[in-house]
Amino acid sequence: MRMTLMILFSTLMADGQQAAKSKPPFPLHSHGATAPHAGLVAQTRANKLAPMVNVKDFGALGDGKTVIDGAMTAGSAILTSNVGLFAAGDVGKTISVVGAGPMRATLLTAILTYTSATIVTLAINSSTTVTGATVIWGTNDKPAFDAAFTALKSTGGGRLHVPAAHYIYNSSSTYSDTDTFTNEASNVEVFGDGPGESVVNFTGAKGLYLGLPREDINRYCTAPPNTGCHPQGWGLPSYCLMNNVSTGKSVTLISASQASRFSPGYHVFMESGDAAPATGHPPAHFEFNVVVSANPTTGVIVLQNELSDTYDSNNPTYPPMIAPISAVPSNLVIRDLGVTTSRVAGSSVLSLEGTLNTVIDNCAFTAYGRGHIWNGYSWKTMIRQSHFLGVYADLGDAGAYFQFKNNWVQNGGLTGGGSGRQWLVDGNTFTGISRGQWWALNMGGSSLTSMTGLQISNNTIYLSDQLQYGGGIQLRYATSAVVTGNTIYGASKPFSNKQIAINITEASTTTRVLGNVITSANLYIGVALQSGSSHTVIGDNYLGRGTYGIYIYAGSVNNVVGCNRFSGKSSVKDSGNNTTYPCGHQ
Repeated sequence: MRMTLMILFSTLMADGQQAAKSKPPFPLHSHGATAPHAGLVAQTRANKLAPMVNVKDFGALGDGKTVIDGAMTAGSAILTSNVGLFAAGDVGKTISVVGAGPMRATLLTAILTYTSATIVTLAINSSTTVTGATVIWGTNDKPAFDAAFTALKSTGGGRLHVPAAHYIYNSSSTYSDTDTFTNEASNVEVFGDGPGESVVNFTGAKGLYLGLPREDINRYCTAPPNTGCHPQGWGLPSYCLMNNVSTGKSVTLISASQASRFSPGYHVFMESGDAAPATGHPPAHFEFNVVVSANPTTGVIVLQNELSDTYDSNNPTYPPMIAPISAVPSNLVIRDLGVTTSRVAGSSVLSLEGTLNTVIDNCAFTAYGRGHIWNGYSWKTMIRQSHFLGVYADLGDAGAYFQFKNNWVQNGGLTGGGSGRQWLVDGNTFTGISRGQWWALNMGGSSLTSMTGLQISNNTIYLSDQLQYGGGIQLRYATSAVVTGNTIYGASKPFSNKQIAINITEASTTTRVLGNVITSANLYIGVALQSGSSHTVIGDNYLGRGTYGIYIYAGSVNNVVGCNRFSGKSSVKDSGNNTTYPCGHQ
């Protein structure tokens, strides 16, 4: 069965590679309709041999209801809705009233009494007067999901069917506990009947949590592996110091006897350095691997895979270390599922932390406030053909081989920093970028560690009218990034908003900006090279009607401006140093 799930994962990843150039349907996966998702035929065949269970067989009711006309008065526990969906059997059920809590947070409580189909009394008074509020209520189905994943985990994995219904899941309101949606199971596929049909509403801070950052020690120790440490609910990994290493399939521990902690088949995490002191000290160098053998006499640990990074002692506070990781959820597929979070702010709609080989396919994620995606300490994740509404991806912090393909991001955006590497953002549509987000895509590393292997390609970005500086794509602290084939338009207000379509800044070097189409009469700049950027190549772009098609600021050096097409009043303003123009200065 484990092999079956690994075949499934490989099939989906391969199909994602084939679909990289395609655009998502528009609108994509609106609630109530299921968009087609190519490539799952082979996956379905592969699944037939895997054990399958139904969450309703474990007691899930899926009796959730939603209205958008809820009304409450501050200081009162009476909730009204003219839709008339309340029933006497709703007493005792979990209920969320968006905006009725303190400072317009979500009021999460239970239904205390039933008066009529339009009036119920809650167990807690409203803190804020609301009208037209989103109200979600139903039986808490978390125990049923927990039981289902416990059963799958006990057999090494399998498939969980979530039939068409609206499920209420009373998730944790703290990030420091060990609560996860899948019980940290591996070799698991969770599938619904469509993102508008099978919907799970998470009531707490945690949404679709698939793993925990069990690898993270830098954030919780002043000097890893064991000085000034503050253990978390899941504990801290037991890291061992190792010698510097840059190639091969083995490492050598400084204390040879510690090799007895490593058994064949264990997942291990290796790291060194500090990529971002201001944001939790993510490691500058990192990777997952698997133990083949460990010799406590020599301290040599033989690994399954060639090292993908180098480990050195340049930062003595964060020297080369390796640890066995107690739980690494691996080979996960989540598809055809709708996910909502009713908490107004501070929720994580999707967390991939500490996972290996994860596919999110044809799902819809909705945050009624500001929701987040986290991928710290994750390895080989693909998110594709999915819809994100009100979601802001806070990516980075030791996330590698991340693919975000053919999705629709509405009223949100992607931000990635820290120490991520090998990211592909391809074929997505971004609309309604909010004032608080500033950029549809804001990608890069940190002042200490540059991001490598970043490609942003074939995306469509509609720029909203913002009152603040911002725009389409921004790269910072990136090396050899590729920005190609993107279409950026919108920004109907005058250029006094200072919007920029593509902004290369903060020590980014050897970036290639090729074959992009930028069309807006009111953009301030099409492509900007800020001070500190260098060796950027700009070619084969259509730069339409902005005040400046290309603006090279003072302090940007050694750039190449090739053959580009300009329209309207677009032009090149060059205050940089040592720019070359193979096609002449346009």
